[in-house]
Amino acid sequence: MADAFVDRRSIPKEAFGVIPAGSPYAEWERRTDPFRRAVFEANGGKPIDKIFEHTGGENFPLLVSVLSPGGSLAFFGATGKGLKGEYKETFFHDGRRFVMDARWVWMRQKQVLFRHAKPAAIFDELALPPGRRVLVWGADRSAREFVAAARARTAEVAVIASATREKRGIAELSRMGVPPTHILDRDGFSLPEEMPDPLTPEGRLNPEYASGFTRPAQALGRRSGRCSVRASPPTSSWNASTRTRSTSAPSSRAISTRRTSFRAGRWSSGRRATSPSGAPTCTALPRPPT
Repeated sequence: MADAFVDRRSIPKEAFGVIPAGSPYAEWERRTDPFRRAVFEANGGKPIDKIFEHTGGENFPLLVSVLSPGGSLAFFGATGKGLKGEYKETFFHDGRRFVMDARWVWMRQKQVLFRHAKPAAIFDELALPPGRRVLVWGADRSAREFVAAARARTAEVAVIASATREKRGIAELSRMGVPPTHILDRDGFSLPEEMPDPLTPEGRLNPEYASGFTRPAQALGRRSGRCSVRASPPTSSWNASTRTRSTSAPSSRAISTRRTSFRAGRWSSGRRATSPSGAPTCTALPRPPT
């Protein structure tokens, strides 16, 4: 027996739905506030610690928005009506819009975490063992801190950065000892700004999804998979530990590892899956712009 109920019919219809690209966070937050107020009222005025979701893209952004800090959302299903918007999950985190294909999360047993902490602490939470693969996106100072923390664990590190816009950061990575073969040029990939919906309005497979999203992503995956030479630990001449500690502001990153479910803070779950080579993978993504 449930302890409380929320009458969905009491929530305005405009509160539900996939978040369109370019939708301002403030406008979406205002439009969806009745949902959060109803949920918090049913939960004693507090956000939710654990959510189990299987209703698809129309409700997903709302449910993420009512999670407490460190709360978790486990989702499953996404194989029901076969309608446009069912697999395309969108949500806001820290005012920034994210989009993903739900099937690639639960079918591949992935985990996504949002953290505001030092890279070493994040890797501790992930229990990243030596010799695993880490892909760091970007070459700014925050990204280089993740590289240093990963290499301190003797991880295999690859970095994707723009050769035209991040020359200074790439030069720093080279001085840190990252091999040139492990630095992938972001300019060489046609990565889309927006993920097309996997389905058409009629429920058929969307050809734009394969050509405009899956193939560029697969190309990036193939390139990063070739970075198989294990990076050696940082040497004392670079002094990675001192450099990391000298930055007082913690890094905020979206970290993707191969497990399952979502935490608002974390996408959680049971077993750790592996990369094609058999090694668990971890990706550090750019922190939101300030």
